[in-house]
Amino acid sequence: MGIRAAKAAVFLLAFSLIAAFSACTSSPGSAAPSSAARSSPAGTEELPAIQIVNKTGFTIYYVRISRSDSDSWGQDWLGTEVLMNGRSVTFTLNDPLSRANTYDIRLEDNEGDTYTKTNVRVYAGSQIEFTLLDMDVGNTITNPNQGNRDMPSIQIVNNTGYTVYYVQISPVASDRWGADQLAERQVLRNRDSFRCYLSYPLDVVNRYDIRLKDEDGDTYTKTNVLVNASSRITFTISDLDTN
Repeated sequence: MGIRAAKAAVFLLAFSLIAAFSACTSSPGSAAPSSAARSSPAGTEELPAIQIVNKTGFTIYYVRISRSDSDSWGQDWLGTEVLMNGRSVTFTLNDPLSRANTYDIRLEDNEGDTYTKTNVRVYAGSQIEFTLLDMDVGNTITNPNQGNRDMPSIQIVNNTGYTVYYVQISPVASDRWGADQLAERQVLRNRDSFRCYLSYPLDVVNRYDIRLKDEDGDTYTKTNVLVNASSRITFTISDLDTN
Protein backbone atom coordinates (compact mmCIF):
# COMPACT_ATOMS: atom_id res chain seq x y z
CA MET A 1 0.00 0.00 0.00
CA GLY A 2 1.39 3.45 -0.96
CA ILE A 3 1.78 6.34 1.51
CA ARG A 4 -1.21 8.24 0.03
CA ALA A 5 -3.38 5.13 0.29
CA ALA A 6 -2.28 4.56 3.88
CA LYS A 7 -3.12 8.19 4.85
CA ALA A 8 -6.54 7.85 3.26
CA ALA A 9 -7.22 4.69 5.20
CA VAL A 10 -6.20 6.30 8.48
CA PHE A 11 -8.43 9.36 7.81
CA LEU A 12 -11.43 7.17 7.00
CA LEU A 13 -10.91 5.14 10.15
CA ALA A 14 -10.64 8.26 12.31
CA PHE A 15 -13.78 9.80 10.77
CA SER A 16 -15.71 6.58 11.34
CA LEU A 17 -14.68 6.49 15.00
CA ILE A 18 -15.71 10.16 15.55
CA ALA A 19 -19.08 9.61 13.88
CA ALA A 20 -19.74 6.49 15.93
CA PHE A 21 -18.79 8.31 19.18
CA SER A 22 -21.08 11.25 18.37
CA ALA A 23 -23.99 8.94 17.64
CA CYS A 24 -23.59 7.25 21.01
CA THR A 25 -23.32 10.44 23.12
CA SER A 26 -25.92 12.85 21.58
CA SER A 27 -29.70 12.81 22.03
CA PRO A 28 -32.57 14.73 20.37
CA GLY A 29 -33.22 18.17 21.88
CA SER A 30 -29.95 18.42 23.77
CA ALA A 31 -28.83 21.51 21.87
CA ALA A 32 -28.18 24.58 24.07
CA PRO A 33 -31.27 26.91 24.30
CA SER A 34 -31.20 30.20 22.42
CA SER A 35 -30.72 33.47 24.27
CA ALA A 36 -34.43 34.29 23.70
CA ALA A 37 -35.51 31.12 25.39
CA ARG A 38 -33.24 31.75 28.38
CA SER A 39 -34.65 35.26 29.14
CA SER A 40 -37.63 35.36 31.56
CA PRO A 41 -40.73 37.43 30.73
CA ALA A 42 -40.87 40.94 32.23
CA GLY A 43 -42.65 41.14 35.62
CA THR A 44 -46.15 42.62 35.77
CA GLU A 45 -46.28 46.19 37.22
CA GLU A 46 -48.27 46.66 40.39
CA LEU A 47 -51.56 48.54 40.00
CA PRO A 48 -51.78 51.59 42.28
CA ALA A 49 -54.51 52.04 44.89
CA ILE A 50 -55.97 55.46 45.78
CA GLN A 51 -58.17 56.51 48.69
CA ILE A 52 -61.10 58.91 48.26
CA VAL A 53 -62.30 60.76 51.37
CA ASN A 54 -65.81 62.22 51.52
CA LYS A 55 -66.00 65.48 53.47
CA THR A 56 -68.73 67.06 51.36
CA GLY A 57 -71.36 66.88 54.10
CA PHE A 58 -73.49 64.57 51.94
CA THR A 59 -73.75 60.86 51.20
CA ILE A 60 -72.07 59.92 47.92
CA TYR A 61 -73.91 57.49 45.66
CA TYR A 62 -71.61 57.44 42.62
CA VAL A 63 -67.85 57.66 42.10
CA ARG A 64 -66.44 57.86 38.60
CA ILE A 65 -62.71 57.74 37.85
CA SER A 66 -61.37 58.34 34.36
CA ARG A 67 -57.93 58.79 32.90
CA SER A 68 -57.49 62.46 32.03
CA ASP A 69 -56.81 61.55 28.40
CA SER A 70 -60.19 59.82 28.16
CA ASP A 71 -63.35 61.51 26.84
CA SER A 72 -65.68 59.28 28.88
CA TRP A 73 -66.38 58.94 32.60
CA GLY A 74 -67.10 55.24 32.40
CA GLN A 75 -68.96 53.17 34.97
CA ASP A 76 -69.66 53.86 38.64
CA TRP A 77 -66.91 52.49 40.90
CA LEU A 78 -69.07 52.26 44.05
CA GLY A 79 -71.50 49.73 42.64
CA THR A 80 -74.19 48.98 45.20
CA GLU A 81 -72.31 50.72 48.03
CA VAL A 82 -72.58 54.33 49.24
CA LEU A 83 -69.89 56.58 50.72
CA MET A 84 -71.11 58.28 53.86
CA ASN A 85 -69.88 61.73 54.87
CA GLY A 86 -66.65 61.47 56.85
CA ARG A 87 -65.81 58.03 55.46
CA SER A 88 -63.30 56.91 52.84
CA VAL A 89 -63.06 54.23 50.19
CA THR A 90 -60.05 52.72 48.41
CA PHE A 91 -59.98 51.78 44.73
CA THR A 92 -57.32 49.94 42.73
CA LEU A 93 -56.79 51.64 39.36
CA ASN A 94 -56.77 49.72 36.09
CA ASP A 95 -53.41 50.93 34.77
CA PRO A 96 -49.88 51.02 36.23
CA LEU A 97 -48.42 54.45 36.94
CA SER A 98 -46.03 54.10 34.00
CA ARG A 99 -49.03 54.06 31.68
CA ALA A 100 -51.29 56.60 33.42
CA ASN A 101 -50.82 58.80 36.49
CA THR A 102 -53.27 61.65 35.87
CA TYR A 103 -57.00 61.16 36.45
CA ASP A 104 -60.32 63.01 36.58
CA ILE A 105 -62.58 62.05 39.50
CA ARG A 106 -66.27 62.86 39.94
CA LEU A 107 -68.57 62.20 42.91
CA GLU A 108 -72.36 62.49 42.89
CA ASP A 109 -74.35 62.86 46.11
CA ASN A 110 -77.85 61.95 47.23
CA GLU A 111 -79.13 65.35 46.01
CA GLY A 112 -77.77 64.77 42.49
CA ASP A 113 -75.03 67.39 42.91
CA THR A 114 -71.58 66.57 41.54
CA TYR A 115 -68.06 67.26 42.81
CA THR A 116 -65.19 67.09 40.33
CA LYS A 117 -61.41 67.17 40.45
CA THR A 118 -59.54 67.14 37.13
CA ASN A 119 -55.95 66.33 36.22
CA VAL A 120 -55.25 64.79 39.61
CA ARG A 121 -51.68 63.47 39.75
CA VAL A 122 -51.83 60.16 41.61
CA TYR A 123 -49.33 57.78 43.13
CA ALA A 124 -49.67 54.52 45.03
CA GLY A 125 -51.46 55.37 48.26
CA SER A 126 -52.79 58.78 47.16
CA GLN A 127 -55.45 60.22 49.48
CA ILE A 128 -57.85 62.52 47.64
CA GLU A 129 -60.26 64.56 49.76
CA PHE A 130 -63.51 66.03 48.45
CA THR A 131 -65.24 68.89 50.28
CA LEU A 132 -68.14 71.21 49.54
CA LEU A 133 -65.68 73.52 47.76
CA ASP A 134 -65.32 70.88 45.03
CA MET A 135 -69.00 71.15 44.10
CA ASP A 136 -69.40 71.88 40.39
CA VAL A 137 -70.48 75.40 39.42
CA GLY A 138 -74.18 75.62 38.70
CA ASN A 139 -75.24 73.15 41.36
CA THR A 140 -77.47 74.33 44.17
CA ILE A 141 -76.25 73.80 47.71
CA THR A 142 -79.01 72.79 50.06
CA ASN A 143 -78.78 72.95 53.83
CA PRO A 144 -79.32 69.42 55.21
CA ASN A 145 -78.61 70.51 58.81
CA GLN A 146 -80.33 73.88 58.88
CA GLY A 147 -81.56 74.47 62.43
CA ASN A 148 -79.73 71.42 63.73
CA ARG A 149 -78.42 72.33 67.17
CA ASP A 150 -75.75 69.65 66.92
CA MET A 151 -74.05 71.90 64.36
CA PRO A 152 -71.70 74.78 65.29
CA SER A 153 -73.29 78.20 65.71
CA ILE A 154 -72.25 81.82 65.23
CA GLN A 155 -73.63 85.00 66.75
CA ILE A 156 -74.69 87.86 64.48
CA VAL A 157 -74.93 91.32 66.00
CA ASN A 158 -76.99 94.10 64.38
CA ASN A 159 -75.39 97.48 64.85
CA THR A 160 -76.58 98.91 61.54
CA GLY A 161 -79.02 101.36 63.11
CA TYR A 162 -81.95 99.65 61.37
CA THR A 163 -84.20 96.67 62.03
CA VAL A 164 -83.12 93.60 60.03
CA TYR A 165 -85.81 91.41 58.50
CA TYR A 166 -83.69 88.78 56.74
CA VAL A 167 -80.42 86.99 57.54
CA GLN A 168 -78.94 84.80 54.84
CA ILE A 169 -75.82 82.65 55.14
CA SER A 170 -74.19 80.75 52.31
CA PRO A 171 -70.99 78.70 52.02
CA VAL A 172 -68.43 80.55 49.94
CA ALA A 173 -68.57 77.74 47.35
CA SER A 174 -72.28 78.31 46.70
CA ASP A 175 -73.52 80.37 43.76
CA ARG A 176 -76.73 81.43 45.54
CA TRP A 177 -77.94 82.68 48.89
CA GLY A 178 -79.55 80.24 51.28
CA ALA A 179 -82.93 80.57 52.96
CA ASP A 180 -83.69 83.26 55.51
CA GLN A 181 -82.34 82.21 58.90
CA LEU A 182 -84.81 84.30 60.91
CA ALA A 183 -88.00 82.56 61.86
CA GLU A 184 -91.28 83.74 60.32
CA ARG A 185 -92.30 87.16 61.71
CA GLN A 186 -89.01 87.38 63.63
CA VAL A 187 -86.86 90.46 63.19
CA LEU A 188 -83.43 91.48 64.44
CA ARG A 189 -83.67 94.91 65.97
CA ASN A 190 -80.77 97.34 66.14
CA ARG A 191 -78.26 96.35 68.87
CA ASP A 192 -79.81 92.90 69.20
CA SER A 193 -77.96 89.69 68.40
CA PHE A 194 -79.05 86.44 66.81
CA ARG A 195 -77.52 82.97 67.17
CA CYS A 196 -77.48 81.06 63.92
CA TYR A 197 -76.74 77.34 63.60
CA LEU A 198 -74.57 76.51 60.62
CA SER A 199 -75.45 73.86 58.09
CA TYR A 200 -72.16 71.99 58.02
CA PRO A 201 -69.46 70.88 60.46
CA LEU A 202 -66.48 73.23 60.59
CA ASP A 203 -64.17 70.58 59.14
CA VAL A 204 -66.39 70.55 56.05
CA VAL A 205 -67.06 74.30 55.65
CA ASN A 206 -65.59 77.14 57.70
CA ARG A 207 -65.93 80.11 55.34
CA TYR A 208 -69.27 81.78 54.68
CA ASP A 209 -70.85 84.79 53.01
CA ILE A 210 -73.41 86.55 55.22
CA ARG A 211 -76.05 89.07 54.15
CA LEU A 212 -78.58 91.07 56.14
CA LYS A 213 -81.58 92.95 54.70
CA ASP A 214 -83.22 95.75 56.64
CA GLU A 215 -86.70 97.26 56.78
CA ASP A 216 -85.95 99.52 53.80
CA GLY A 217 -84.71 96.65 51.60
CA ASP A 218 -81.06 97.71 51.93
CA THR A 219 -78.53 94.89 52.27
CA TYR A 220 -75.34 94.51 54.31
CA THR A 221 -72.85 91.86 53.21
CA LYS A 222 -69.70 90.26 54.56
CA THR A 223 -67.92 87.79 52.28
CA ASN A 224 -65.45 84.99 52.87
CA VAL A 225 -65.88 85.14 56.64
CA LEU A 226 -63.74 82.59 58.49
CA VAL A 227 -65.88 81.23 61.32
CA ASN A 228 -65.45 79.04 64.37
CA ALA A 229 -67.79 77.78 67.07
CA SER A 230 -67.55 81.03 69.06
CA SER A 231 -67.61 83.56 66.21
CA ARG A 232 -69.38 86.86 66.94
CA ILE A 233 -69.94 88.82 63.73
CA THR A 234 -71.04 92.43 64.01
CA PHE A 235 -72.70 94.33 61.16
CA THR A 236 -72.58 98.15 61.09
CA ILE A 237 -73.60 100.82 58.60
CA SER A 238 -70.18 100.49 56.99
CA ASP A 239 -71.25 97.04 55.69
CA LEU A 240 -74.05 98.59 53.65
CA ASP A 241 -73.92 97.43 50.03
CA THR A 242 -73.42 100.32 47.63
CA ASN A 243 -74.93 98.70 44.54
